[in-house]
Amino acid sequence: MSAHAALKLATRDAHDRLDALFSAYDLTRRDHYMRFLQAHAAAFIPIETALENARADKVIPDWRSHRRSDALIDDLEVLGLALPPLLPAPPFNSAAAVVGGAYVLEGSRLGAKLIRRSVGSSFPTAFLDASSGPGWKKFVTLIERAVSTAVEETQAQRAAIDTFALFERAAIGLRGYVSV
Repeated sequence: MSAHAALKLATRDAHDRLDALFSAYDLTRRDHYMRFLQAHAAAFIPIETALENARADKVIPDWRSHRRSDALIDDLEVLGLALPPLLPAPPFNSAAAVVGGAYVLEGSRLGAKLIRRSVGSSFPTAFLDASSGPGWKKFVTLIERAVSTAVEETQAQRAAIDTFALFERAAIGLRGYVSV
């Protein structure tokens, strides 16, 4: 089984739980969209920062083009929202763990293309529109190159599951939260 297929299989349940949580938001409603963005910010920003601190640029050659926190912050600012409390990111202690964390963020980039269709037309969408990054196929090739041993597979899977869990905590914890 390829490293990508193993990563997808290992994270399927976490991914399904997260999809169910975020699917509960009606993104045509301003209050729901605001909570959706704040929940994403609570997890996304610290994860991206932790990946940066773990030297993702050494593992992912075009790392800068993967970053989307600034677009998310811009959308919050346009809506007049403060940053929510940021959750502590999981550790990314190896190149494989960096790939595992980035796998979740890159997967969310794919999902953003679908989500974007259901967002109210008057809402800012810089974060969701930043979905055209380097490309999923290129990232899958990186997974196969960076995750080649059983130990690396375990590290990548653990990091991805922990990353999904952080998004899940944010989605649950910020359901009713909107701070302006």
